[in-house]
Amino acid sequence: MEAPSDQLKLLSDYTLFHIGMYTTLIAALTSMAHFGHKRVSDGLRICIAATVVCFVIAGAAGGAIASNIPNYANFSTYAADHLNVFGVRPFTYWIWAHIEHGAFWLGLWISVLGLLFAERKP
Repeated sequence: MEAPSDQLKLLSDYTLFHIGMYTTLIAALTSMAHFGHKRVSDGLRICIAATVVCFVIAGAAGGAIASNIPNYANFSTYAADHLNVFGVRPFTYWIWAHIEHGAFWLGLWISVLGLLFAERKP
């Protein structure tokens, strides 16, 4: 198998950065909900849980993207093929990327709106 293209290497770095970011944000939000439980309202706790779910979905989509990169030598073949996830090939790269980014931005908006509008506890 030939060496992966520079475009696939960049995609790998980009996706791995995203997965690390999702992991960090999930840990921070979980810590906020757990250790700040006396100051976090029920509404904000629901927003945090919804955000964590969105970030887990984004991370799973990123994992589907990153785990398939080693199987391809160039981006055009990679992007056109349905990516393998546990022996099933449900989506192409483009759909996985939309799932990843959509879930991240949805989670981000949920958390921002939760922080802005949730009841404050003293």
